[in-house]
Amino acid sequence: MVARRLAVSHNDDTFDVDYDTDDGFEVLKYQLFSLTSVPPDQQKILGRDDQIVSDESDLASISDKLRLVSIDEVEEEIVAEEKEKLENLAMSDEELARLIQAEEEALMMQHFVSRESKEQVEQRIQQYVNQVQMYEDPHRQEMARKTVPVDKLEEKALISLGREGNYKPTKVEQDNAFLLQLLFWFKQSFRWVNSPPCDSCGNDTRSQGMGVANSSETLYGASRVELFRCNSCSNITRFPRYDDPLKLLETRKGRCGEWANCFTLYCRAFGYDSRLILDFTDHVWTECFSPSLGRWMHLDPCEGIYDNPLLYEKGWKKSLNYVFAIAKDGVHDVTKRYTRKWPELFSLI
Repeated sequence: MVARRLAVSHNDDTFDVDYDTDDGFEVLKYQLFSLTSVPPDQQKILGRDDQIVSDESDLASISDKLRLVSIDEVEEEIVAEEKEKLENLAMSDEELARLIQAEEEALMMQHFVSRESKEQVEQRIQQYVNQVQMYEDPHRQEMARKTVPVDKLEEKALISLGREGNYKPTKVEQDNAFLLQLLFWFKQSFRWVNSPPCDSCGNDTRSQGMGVANSSETLYGASRVELFRCNSCSNITRFPRYDDPLKLLETRKGRCGEWANCFTLYCRAFGYDSRLILDFTDHVWTECFSPSLGRWMHLDPCEGIYDNPLLYEKGWKKSLNYVFAIAKDGVHDVTKRYTRKWPELFSLI
């Protein structure tokens, strides 16, 4: 029997361990477990010159000073180091890509403005700039949050992560899953309108052209009002095209402009970095920055579809020309993200 007193360091602590070598290596590991809470199967014990101590070592002659590390901690350190190296490399590539894309976007914008007057471009975009600025209003954000069944969506988000085998998601993963559930909920809670039902008898209507907005309609940015005559009772139903997302929280109906406008407010209300996407071939949707993906993610509330930027060109067979992202920090050309015909489009310059 050889009685040893070992000084075992772990993280920032040092433990004095009285140990009888006849008890075997497993007993030593369980003694360390009781002191450090590192399970025996996760222990890596290092002696002099970081030599690994194992059940094959001469326990009577090993150094009196040992170091205990967790295998998980070692693996995490290795993964973190590799991740940092990859991120550094990726950052360099990303910075280069951003510079190239910025030059292309500048050329695209210059080309677009040369084909249409600057005033026309600004007029077309300004409406959406005004909407985006409204998303930063704390009152509008609070009113938006009050209409959302947050607990229910959080539960669905956790269930969806569990189905993927992720039972201990990070905050970033939970936020991403909640965003998708918010998208699906919005798809079910908002109503598409072509011709609104008669507000008198509820029957079908047909278009009767445009009307003049009244004071209660212009209060919420309805510069356009569509008129529809009932096929049954001839009553005229008004369909104001509201720009203020606060009003859309109440009406919960419209076409793609209203859908994207209201949904983007919801995204901002829950803290997502968001922007409104304007397709000059007549569609509007949303993008949110995804920390888990490290990039902007496409979200179309009308379709309930996410991260499918080629939906319009490949699925809808649209011939895109210009797509702009309108955010609180400015307007960005994002056409390249939504087309696989970029060289063809870019060659027009």
